[in-house]
Amino acid sequence: MQKIKNDQKKLDNSKNFDNSINKILNALSEKIKKEFTKEDILNKDIIDLVEEFAAALRDKKFISNSSIRNIFDSFKSIQLKMQRDFIRRLSEESFDKKVVEEEIFKKYYVYIKLMKGKTNYILQKKKKEDKSKDKGYELLRKFIETFIDNIKSKKEFDYFIDLFECVLGNLRYEE
Repeated sequence: MQKIKNDQKKLDNSKNFDNSINKILNALSEKIKKEFTKEDILNKDIIDLVEEFAAALRDKKFISNSSIRNIFDSFKSIQLKMQRDFIRRLSEESFDKKVVEEEIFKKYYVYIKLMKGKTNYILQKKKKEDKSKDKGYELLRKFIETFIDNIKSKKEFDYFIDLFECVLGNLRYEE
């Protein structure tokens, strides 16, 4: 009888967590769609939601920092290529900074979109390695796809990288 009560308690806690984390992801999606930035500055509400998301992943020990480092490094590589191109273009030509930034973003946007597939592949592989962390990997996939689907500029991509790094930092805090 005690085992049944304990199992029910775990199930209730799991459902509460699922509801809570899904509310965070839904709120994050809505905020990003409405107002990713305010006057060219990252919306503080988004930062707060990302910190909540990261803390929830860390507290439930769903995923480790090292398991998603490869994904982050791939995004970071795109960002560095964009920055290199941006600096090169500005030094070679006397274009308007905003115009160059938009052109660079358009050039690399396809690589950002392709990261959905790469992310999915890496996370599916991780799920096979450790079935106990399926939920964490699925949540991370949703988190990443929410941003990828809503990034509309180089600045927003740079903010996404900062927010993803926040998630990594929160995971590392516990390790």
